[in-house]
Amino acid sequence: MFNAAEIHLVLNHFPVILPLTGIGVLLAGLALRLAEVMRVAFCLLVAGALFAIPTYLTGGPAAAVVKNYPEISRLLIHDHRESGTISFALLGAMGLYSGVLLFISFRRSVPRAALGLLLLFAIACSVSVARTAHLGGEIRHEEVRLSDRF
Repeated sequence: MFNAAEIHLVLNHFPVILPLTGIGVLLAGLALRLAEVMRVAFCLLVAGALFAIPTYLTGGPAAAVVKNYPEISRLLIHDHRESGTISFALLGAMGLYSGVLLFISFRRSVPRAALGLLLLFAIACSVSVARTAHLGGEIRHEEVRLSDRF
């Protein structure tokens, strides 16, 4: 029904949107000082990391579908893949850290320093994932290309 490129395109939105939403909810939890709200943020960040797994795993098969299309640059695919690998690693670490904080939050209060570190980590992941998404968009959408790399 769907080829690998279509599946990758559907999945790739979740590792972008879920961490951004998690950041917003985490900020709300910090402002309101509500552990329950922070737990929702932890879950959103873990979910973003979990969605990165099938997104990453469908990247290679998606590239195989489009690499021989006319006007598709293997350089752009390579750059997207390299950025995706970095984002995948960052999201995995962020998801693991969020999961640990979620577990801790059921036992005791999570230290504010740990929450601040998570916030910085989630922002860094979001920047990395946004870059990866942009590079992926460049593969088929010349209107988003920042340069003439091709």
